[in-house]
Amino acid sequence: MTSQQQSAPDLSQPLTVLAGIGAVKAEKYKIAFGISDIEGLLRLLPRRYQPPAIIFKGQALPELTGKLIKIIGEIYSVSIFRMGYKRNVLNVRIKVGDRKLCVGFFNQAFRVKQFVEGEEIAFEGVLAEKNGWLSKNDSNELESIIISIFKENPDETTRFKNGEKKLTGFFMGKIMKASKGIADPKTSSKLLNQLINNEI
Repeated sequence: MTSQQQSAPDLSQPLTVLAGIGAVKAEKYKIAFGISDIEGLLRLLPRRYQPPAIIFKGQALPELTGKLIKIIGEIYSVSIFRMGYKRNVLNVRIKVGDRKLCVGFFNQAFRVKQFVEGEEIAFEGVLAEKNGWLSKNDSNELESIIISIFKENPDETTRFKNGEKKLTGFFMGKIMKASKGIADPKTSSKLLNQLINNEI
């Protein structure tokens, strides 16, 4: 055999011939994956195959619910919704064409400086059932939320109607809690002030 000729590697050799795999680790591979030789290791496929994410291009959201999607858009709003002691949601709202979506990070308020309004960003994740962003298109739903909050809090509602504007924060907190943090603050505030004079 010349120096240029090499024999094919013997794939039937035990795993222990490989650097870093001793008898204990080889036994773990045998128990976990049912392999004991190099060929078995080379043919080992991942237990879970994850297909690539679907690029969001304005498709109907119900069709994508529960699927891994990738969205690329411009950040237009970043806020933190506090839900009590050590519980918060960092909401990053992005525009994708003419659509608006909200991406939530639970108990990750420390990341707020990573997201700058006006910058383009890409997110990848599973689209939850409660998605999107309550905006002018969803004003009926937002209106019903606000009216029910007025009815549940009659004393605060009367004080707010009589000009106690510091209660705006109280009502905004209730709106965000009822909408699970996806209500648009500007739309909510505007609707709140409109409804206080008309509904009660």
